[in-house]
Amino acid sequence: MFKLVLCDDNKEFLEYEYEIAKKHLQTLKIDYEIEKYVSGLSLLSVDLINVDLVLLDYEMEGINGFETAKVIREKNSNVSIAFVTV
Repeated sequence: MFKLVLCDDNKEFLEYEYEIAKKHLQTLKIDYEIEKYVSGLSLLSVDLINVDLVLLDYEMEGINGFETAKVIREKNSNVSIAFVTV
């Protein structure tokens, strides 16, 4: 199963990302799970061991995407991380 994590403090854009990702994964007929988080801190409070890809907003309140990515990398050196920003 492909596990995707989305993290963006803009809730409207987060829902947009979710719908695009869901549609794409369904088109590819991939078993998937998508989790959504509205802040770097909320994302970092969960287990990221089995995550395949994290899409992070770069500019977020509190801890930004780059800082979040550094902590994620310490917890899981195998996860792919990509930044999404306006």
